[in-house]
Amino acid sequence: MTRYIVLSLSLGILCGYWKIIPSFLLQHFHHLVDVALFVLVLGVGMELAANKKAFLEVKAWGWRILFLPFSGMIGSLGVSFLAAFFLPISWPETMAVASGFGWYSLSGALLDHLAGPHLGATAFLANLLRELLAFLSVGTVFRYFGSWATVALGGATTMDTTLGPIVQASTGRLSALALLSGVIHSLFVPVLLPFWVRFL
Repeated sequence: MTRYIVLSLSLGILCGYWKIIPSFLLQHFHHLVDVALFVLVLGVGMELAANKKAFLEVKAWGWRILFLPFSGMIGSLGVSFLAAFFLPISWPETMAVASGFGWYSLSGALLDHLAGPHLGATAFLANLLRELLAFLSVGTVFRYFGSWATVALGGATTMDTTLGPIVQASTGRLSALALLSGVIHSLFVPVLLPFWVRFL
């Protein structure tokens, strides 16, 4: 999957640099982005509804299961706010990028649409890096920091790309927790991103 992401990004850069795509087509790209965003969010809902086993496991956890995704989001945004003092971008831009929670495809496209290509590219690369780091470090984090830290690490990605490594590291014990955490993170991405853009 990662190789296709890198390939697509490289092709996009080359097409933009050499102006391969005609300007009259570029004017309609925002419509294509809107459709892609709707399809992505639709897929999240369908994936959640299709996983019946996860529903039963979540019910067994009760309301306490909600503490992890919300504390994970607060932690991500809090650290990003502090990081804004050391970065060459404003705090609303930093918060908007961090609100992608690892969902690079949606956050990059949405910020490109709402705030311009510079911030969209930043969100894409930052959230892609978060997903890659989470994917590579799941086993180490689980071994030294425990179950909840492992799930919080992936953010929105724990419902798809990092779900497999998390299930493998925990021998299946964290499947429902990871899935629900990823879904809740994903649902908040299209809500929080436009919120921070208003302060730009």
